[in-house]
Amino acid sequence: MKLIRDNRGYRIEGPECERACIAYATLDGERVVYSVDKNSAVLGHQGSVDSEFRS
Repeated sequence: MKLIRDNRGYRIEGPECERACIAYATLDGERVVYSVDKNSAVLGHQGSVDSEFRS
């Protein structure tokens, strides 16, 4: 799969791309917060999903 940027934003191309979604990771203090792009979300993802991991 490939992440493609065009004039509308980002999209995923390649085999089984319909199963993929775009997510962004940001650092919030000592936490890593993941947000799922709601426009690319599939398989039941809606809006944003936050996860926390500490090292």
